[in-house]
Amino acid sequence: MHKNFIVLVFSLVSLTAFGQSGLPFTVELDSFTISNLEGVQSFAKAQSSNKWLIIGGRTNGVHPPQPPFAFETQYENKTIFVVEPTTQNVWKANLTNLPTPIQEQMSATNAEFYQNGDTLYIIGGYSYSPSLQLHITHPYVTAINVPGLMNAIINNQNISAFFKQGQSPQMAVTGGQLGKIGDTFYLVSGQKFTGLYNPNNGVSFSQAYTKSIRKFKLALQADTVAILNYEEIKDENSFRRRDYNLVPQIFPTGEYGYMLSSGVFQKDLNLPYLSPTDIRANTYQHRPGFKQYLSHYHSAKFGIYDATPKKMYSVFLGGMAQYYYQNNTLVQNDSVPFVKTISVVIRDSLDSLTEVALLDEMPGLIGSNAEIFYNDSLPFIHDHILDLTNIAGDTILVGHMFGGIESHELNPFFLSHNTASLASNKIYTIKLIRTIVGMQSPKVPEHPFDITLLSNPILDGTLLAKLSERLQSPLNIQVLSQDGKVFLQQRKTCDYNGILTIKLPNNLPSGIYFLTLSQEGVFARTKLFINK
Repeated sequence: MHKNFIVLVFSLVSLTAFGQSGLPFTVELDSFTISNLEGVQSFAKAQSSNKWLIIGGRTNGVHPPQPPFAFETQYENKTIFVVEPTTQNVWKANLTNLPTPIQEQMSATNAEFYQNGDTLYIIGGYSYSPSLQLHITHPYVTAINVPGLMNAIINNQNISAFFKQGQSPQMAVTGGQLGKIGDTFYLVSGQKFTGLYNPNNGVSFSQAYTKSIRKFKLALQADTVAILNYEEIKDENSFRRRDYNLVPQIFPTGEYGYMLSSGVFQKDLNLPYLSPTDIRANTYQHRPGFKQYLSHYHSAKFGIYDATPKKMYSVFLGGMAQYYYQNNTLVQNDSVPFVKTISVVIRDSLDSLTEVALLDEMPGLIGSNAEIFYNDSLPFIHDHILDLTNIAGDTILVGHMFGGIESHELNPFFLSHNTASLASNKIYTIKLIRTIVGMQSPKVPEHPFDITLLSNPILDGTLLAKLSERLQSPLNIQVLSQDGKVFLQQRKTCDYNGILTIKLPNNLPSGIYFLTLSQEGVFARTKLFINK
């Protein structure tokens, strides 16, 4: 019987550029925990009077791939937390006294949210609906009176009066982000997901990307939230994505907007998008000429603006990425693992974009689906863009990162045990440390070496791959299991046409492996699926 080998396309990336990043800062994180505050990831949040509000999300780590266990209801966060970090007090309320539609939506994961003054707006989100006996994307927009709800929870009072909810099919979105420019809300990208997740695209779910920006205004009425002036802008190339970062921006013109950063998945390839899209009040611009390599999933992030040189810095804390640095070599890993990278996308006065990685890394595989609670004593512009020009001192407390997924493995998704990742209960202080402009940071190369499989599936265990550029010196080749066991190790050279021939071992059992190619200055790794 032949073995079928299904391999993803990958690249060898040359580490060619170290240089002057022009960063006037670095980032420092320190952690602590608060007793009685459990771990949560993919939640909605607000803050008021030095207190934090945490609603929804999930209390476990990466969801298992098997449909019966992918999004078990026991891990839905059905507790509302109020946290006072300075005194380390925590107050809690459950959702049971709320009306059914509000109760079901407030336990959702990956909802879109935005705090506008004292009001937190939560849109959509995905969770199990007991009333429908189905996992759904909720078709609601809910407005929450933040200080009122906090006070009610602290004083153990009924919380129902502090919620209003409106319903519309256009609000059934999960995995997107919600922003606001002027008095108009921007519901950007995301998807409508119904049923149970299945990694093999089985019949257990339906999925529809919005492929759009949905613009509207919201009005609080007696017992509902009204959606006014609704407009939808569709563009598959720019907006067919989810689980990305929407970072507030000050553009070189002084105009306020957002950068839609990366996200997943490409239409014809199970990989992240690398090019961002800029969003302004009345226009948007896809930026295919720039590739963001170091941050690809939703993670903790924040923006910094320096008015003197007209530079905007978008800082990404850990999370997941297709690329990361290992011993000063840029590694491509198409399984898109958890990473420790702290990366920055710099927008200069000419609107050019550059990405750099800080030399300091995160203290673990953290940051994915985490959120930042800001230090409101600092001067911010618009949606918490740090105004660097008007801040004195060399050490700046930006705020605190809480929650998200903490992983103990680069790729925990397909592991048989469920202890490889968890919902973090750690709080990290985020400090910005001013430095001399010109500190050394690695830049991301612009032109990777592409490699393409010439046959797929591959018969008789022979893998043929063509490199876009012929590498003259031998390549180190390894095939490893997920636990690091080496099944193949050899050195080979491409032929004159740039074709590499690899004979895979006959005794490989079915499962998931990693194929690694390396050479001095280059390194690539991709996932290998083997089915007998």
